[in-house]
Amino acid sequence: MLKGVVFNAAEDAVTALHGAEAWDSILNDSGVNGAYTALGNYEEQDMVAIVDAAATLLEESVDDTWRIIGRHMLPQLTRRLGNVNPTFASAKELLTSVNDIIHPEVKMLYPDAVPPTFEFSDTNEGLLVHYLSDRGLLPLAEGLIAGCGDLFDEHVEIEVLPDSSPSDAWLRVTFTKA
Repeated sequence: MLKGVVFNAAEDAVTALHGAEAWDSILNDSGVNGAYTALGNYEEQDMVAIVDAAATLLEESVDDTWRIIGRHMLPQLTRRLGNVNPTFASAKELLTSVNDIIHPEVKMLYPDAVPPTFEFSDTNEGLLVHYLSDRGLLPLAEGLIAGCGDLFDEHVEIEVLPDSSPSDAWLRVTFTKA
């Protein structure tokens, strides 16, 4: 099950970038219901169908479509969690607090949510991020990380390291002021 906020983020991203007609077309092409509330739980296959239809309509890869959704979802989530941005001075601070601050807040809002787990290590080449999730939505996580940069006007580079999988991945992330 996926939280409705993911569906809402997909709708917001598509309508902001391509208009309401594009969202209606995606819903029609995907064959899903299309009525999603932020607090609801919905079948993952509905989101997969939406992302597949969006990728086709927008002429993007499926992975890039997930990244776009994640990038647009991050600001929405921080607003829902209540003014998170002033708590942090940088995208890196926000990202590295996800397990200790952000995910517990998500669990308070959405008690049945199962967020991914992240582990962090600073290296000379950037922040090393270990992503673990049974859902295997690495491109969505990449989009969320990029969204952290957007909140702080920082450029984020994400390199997926070799031998990573969609559910167990190592990323090298660097942040620079835009």
